[in-house]
Amino acid sequence: MVVSKKERKGGREMAEIMSRNPDLQLKLATASMVISIASAKLYAYQKAIVSEIARDAKYYDDLKMAYIDCGEEEVAFAELFATVSCEADKLILLNESEG
Repeated sequence: MVVSKKERKGGREMAEIMSRNPDLQLKLATASMVISIASAKLYAYQKAIVSEIARDAKYYDDLKMAYIDCGEEEVAFAELFATVSCEADKLILLNESEG
């Protein structure tokens, strides 16, 4: 990797500044640590949000399937009721024609 004169000069300037002010290195290290910790917290928070969204999606899928199953049962009961009603009507008509 080739480093330009300007970059070398900038690096030298940074080294001079750091040597004149040793507290600055401590401040930079502290800032770096704080940024790392904040990034870790943000990642953990985002991971928790994604997990919660996945649980919500599963809950809504389960709820949807429950409604579908319930609807299928209602259709089956309606068909049975229609059959029973038809048979009852036939018996009533047969009873009335005999009586």
